[in-house]
Amino acid sequence: MEREQRYTKEIRATEEALQKAIADKENLQKTLAVKTAELQHANEDHSQCVRDAVSSSEKNAEGERELRQQLQEIVQDKRELQDRLALGNKDMEMLQQENERLRHHVKAFQRDVNEILI
Repeated sequence: MEREQRYTKEIRATEEALQKAIADKENLQKTLAVKTAELQHANEDHSQCVRDAVSSSEKNAEGERELRQQLQEIVQDKRELQDRLALGNKDMEMLQQENERLRHHVKAFQRDVNEILI
C-alpha cells in the first residue's frame, strides 16, 4: 500500500512536471513565433535599407558624373573665354599703338601744314 502511494505520488509529480513542461513548451513556441516574426521584419527592413543604400549610391554616382561633366565644360568655357580675352587685349594693344602712331602722324601733318601756310 505504501509503495502504491509512493508510486501514485511519483506519477502525480511526473504528470505535474510533464504538464509544466508542456506549458513551458507552448510558451517557448509562442515566444519563438514572435521572435521569428520580429527577425523576419528586421530582415525585411535590412533588405530595404540595403536597396535604398544601393539606390542612393547609384544616384550619387550619377550626380557626381554629371557634376564632373559640368565642371569640365565650365573649365573648357573658361579657357575659351581667356583665349578670347587675350586676343581682345592684344587687339586693343595694337589699336592703341596704331592710335598713338596716327596721333603722331596727325601732329606731324598739322605741323607740316602750319609750316606750309606760314
